Formats: sequence, structure tokens, C-alpha cells
Amino acid sequence: MAKRKRPIEDTLEAKLPDYRIELFRVLKKVKGFERQRQSKHLHQADTEPAKRQRLEKEVLVLKVGQFS
Repeated sequence: MAKRKRPIEDTLEAKLPDYRIELFRVLKKVKGFERQRQSKHLHQADTEPAKRQRLEKEVLVLKVGQFS
């Protein structure tokens, strides 16, 4: 029996539109976890001022950032 050939459209570029909504849901969830982690580091007592400033900027970017 001959082997079946897969169509060319089974590439990643063809499959991404099918999973677009699921991908953005996962990215949104990960963004929330990352924001929580950054916030935890921000509220530690031994955080240096330069590091605290950087973390504040990162938390702000994560809060404002939009996936579309």
C-alpha cells in the first residue's frame, strides 16, 4: 500500500490562524502570572532603588500591554 502524502497546507503558518484565539488566551494568562511575579519582587524589603524602578516600569508595561 502506498504512503499518503501530507498536503503542503499542514505547515505552521497554515495552522496558526486556527489556534489564534487559544494562543492569545494563553498569552493573557501568562502575562498575569508574570505581573504577579514582578509585583512580588517589587514588594520585597531588600530591593535596591534602581531595581525597584525597573520593576515598576515592567509591572506598568504588563498592566497596560494589550494582545490583539
